[in-house]
Amino acid sequence: MAVYAFTSPQRALVTGAPSFEDPVKHAELTQAPVRAVPVDAQLKLDLGRMLDESRGAGLVFLCNPNNPTATMHGAASVRDFVAQVNTRAPECVVMV
Repeated sequence: MAVYAFTSPQRALVTGAPSFEDPVKHAELTQAPVRAVPVDAQLKLDLGRMLDESRGAGLVFLCNPNNPTATMHGAASVRDFVAQVNTRAPECVVMV
């Protein structure tokens, strides 16, 4: 699983809150820090804040469409987000 491969006690998991909880459970098992970013006013994942939290992280989990809010970001937004994470935090992996 990606959480085991890319997170550690020194490399956090970045995820939305609320979002699908399995990655958080697995990160906690490995004692990886969890940076849970609250959804925005429209219940969408806050990509700007998730980008801010990506620096120094091992994995960004982008649940799209998000579960349980059933909101989603379009393909262009997701591509832009992944490119921005790659620029800002090239050591961080984005899992969509």
